[in-house]
Amino acid sequence: MNYTKGEWKLQKSPNGYILYSDYKSESSEDLALVYDVADNKGREMLEANAHLISAAPDMYEALQSWEELWGMRPLDSGADMQMILRKCWIKTYRALAKAEGK
Repeated sequence: MNYTKGEWKLQKSPNGYILYSDYKSESSEDLALVYDVADNKGREMLEANAHLISAAPDMYEALQSWEELWGMRPLDSGADMQMILRKCWIKTYRALAKAEGK
């Protein structure tokens, strides 16, 4: 899957949020703009949506680690299941925290 590499970050702007990455390429541009809305409820959703979008690569990576674990044969390979599960859990925990704006 192709997407802009690097951590996706949010920057508050006067009109909402700018989503960007530290990844440098020839066409380094902002990834997305999430615009402000008129009412308070909309502003809460705006911030939640911006955080969710910024966490997309982290969530993808976490899901990929669980998929890789599913395809493994840890007992046959002598792999340390506790260590593998912990790595998957940490990626998942971090992705969820980012999506929740923590």
